[in-house]
Amino acid sequence: MTLRKSIINSKALKDVLAQAPVSISIIKANDYTIEFANEYYLALFDKKKVILGRSIFEVSPELVKQGIKDIIDQVIKTEVLYLGKKHSFNIKKNDIVAKSYFNFIFMPIKESTGIISKIILIAINRTKNVNAQINADTEEQLYHELINSSPSMMAVLKGKSLLISRANDSILDSWGKGKDVIGKSLLEVMPEIVAQGFGQILRKVFKTGTPYFDYEKPINILRFGTQELNYYTFIYYAIRNIKGKIEGVAVIANKVNDSALLHM
Repeated sequence: MTLRKSIINSKALKDVLAQAPVSISIIKANDYTIEFANEYYLALFDKKKVILGRSIFEVSPELVKQGIKDIIDQVIKTEVLYLGKKHSFNIKKNDIVAKSYFNFIFMPIKESTGIISKIILIAINRTKNVNAQINADTEEQLYHELINSSPSMMAVLKGKSLLISRANDSILDSWGKGKDVIGKSLLEVMPEIVAQGFGQILRKVFKTGTPYFDYEKPINILRFGTQELNYYTFIYYAIRNIKGKIEGVAVIANKVNDSALLHM
């Protein structure tokens, strides 16, 4: 991966995650530096963008004793996604420490060199619902919650056949498909993307675990019987089970026709 490609990929990642309606940050694995934080994350800790470039534990030292550093170190060492469910944290905001409850994911991002370079934190504040009867006790359910609440196009593909396990309304509309495609192979449902090389890319992500990013990529899609050319910024990343085995591929995408046409 060239330096220029790395910069493009990094921007693609941030462009997609910035719009998600949950707290998201990207932390560098070598020094815990906060590389990216969306508005929801900043509001959660009552922080401003000046936290970028600083260690997460310098910005929020109260997290060290609550096990966050241990979790990050574990994810880096094992290369396995970490899921937390209704986990309580004491968060300092406006100089007041209050207990909050979260569902969260720490997801390792591996470079083509095989090195874990970043950790993505995705968190949903469940404080208001912690005493309610909510079904968020499995990784699958947490993905379901994240996917359906996001304005971004999101889907989860399971197994070598890349069966569509989850797909939100945004991505189904982009594909020109209904919910009847759930349980079917994406490669069979959308043969036109296979012809454009995306089947090979998805299989490679499933096989190697290395994420794939692209920025303002033109893609032809047969949508409601009509061929359409649209531009997308998107991410494919591997989903692993608790033992570290890859079980599928997640897709996060945004349609970026306006910005792509401006850059042409």
